[in-house]
Order: sequence, then C-alpha cells, then structure tokens
Amino acid sequence: FNLQVDPDDALGSPALQKRWNRFNNLSRNEKAEQLGEGILRYAPYAMFVLLPAFALLLKLVYLGRRRKHPRRPRLYGEHLVFAAYDHAFVFVAATVMLLVLGRTLAITIGSWIVALYLLLSMRSVYGGSWAGLLLRGFVLFISYAVLVGLATAGLVVAAILLR
Repeated sequence: FNLQVDPDDALGSPALQKRWNRFNNLSRNEKAEQLGEGILRYAPYAMFVLLPAFALLLKLVYLGRRRKHPRRPRLYGEHLVFAAYDHAFVFVAATVMLLVLGRTLAITIGSWIVALYLLLSMRSVYGGSWAGLLLRGFVLFISYAVLVGLATAGLVVAAILLR
C-alpha cells in the first residue's frame, strides 16, 4: 500500500513529504518490516499513555451504589493501581506469546488465559454479579479496543515518520 499526503495539509511539509515518499518507495516486505518494528518499538509508550484512560473507563463503568459494595474501589487512584496490575499482567503474557510467535494454538490459549485472568481480577477486586461483570467487561473491551485502535493508527504514523 502507498500512503499519500496532500501537500496543502498540515502534514504536507517538505520534510514529512520526503519521509512519506521514502516509505512509499520501499518494497512491500520492507514496508511491513518498518511498520512491525515501529509498532513494537512504540507500543509500550502507547500502552503507558492508555493506562490512565483504562483507569478512567474502570471508574466510569463502576459508578454506582456504595451501600451494596462498600469495599469497591471508588477513587481514580485506586482504579489506576488496578489498571497498572492488569496492564503488567497483559505485558508479561504478551511477551510470552511473542516468544512462541508462530504457534497459533499457544497464542489462542494465551489470549483466553489473559481474558479469563482479567475477568477474575475484576471479580476479585470489584465484586458484583457475573452478569454485571460480563456486561462491564464487554463495555470496557469495546471502549478500550477503540482507544487501542486509535493508538495503533498513531503508531503506524510514528513508525513511518520517526524512522
């Protein structure tokens, strides 16, 4: 694929246009390699930036009655700590899955283990019914997937422009 930049756009400066053109002149394999390396290089930074966003999403989905669950985290900082623990687990699991890259079964099983861990950790910390947990988990997943998609798009641009 080739990426085009309109010279009249804000991204159409000569230096950026030169980088876009250099990327467009690469072979398909070189483009894939550059994008892959760039995403792996900048993904931890994106996840670090997304951590507070995930904590905010947790705070939003767990707004509710304090009387029913008095020990449930309420403050943003408490959600941030929980989000940090879950992100750390996902990073470790992703590292293990990257080490066995190419083994589809191992990656599939690892993904299911990560999903199960995340649900069980939410159940342990936040409590509540399984139906509520699954609904909140679904809302979190969709919302966070949108944020990760936007971050990934940013990573693609960064992989092209920052090389």
